[in-house]
Amino acid sequence: MNKKMSTARKIRRMLDKGIAVRDIAQRLKCSPQTVYNVRYQTNRNKGIGSLPTMVVLSPAPKRPRGRPRKVDSSASPQIPPAVVALPQRSLWQRVKGWFPWA
Repeated sequence: MNKKMSTARKIRRMLDKGIAVRDIAQRLKCSPQTVYNVRYQTNRNKGIGSLPTMVVLSPAPKRPRGRPRKVDSSASPQIPPAVVALPQRSLWQRVKGWFPWA
């Protein structure tokens, strides 16, 4: 009971032997795209090729819908006061600060 081999199986066997895609298409009288499709499916099933296993990425955070709210222009941000250099205290004044009764 001989079953007729499918074109895909013939293509797989010829690809395993290392025959070029163009030669396979000419011998089997099919389009080169058919050979490429079979090769892609074969490589995909083996886990090799241009598309490795799918990597699931975390979804991007959702942006709020609608137009952004207007910022009140009269409420400008508070600007911190400028740093002013204080005159340096004498040693006696600094030591006096250590004791609460002084």
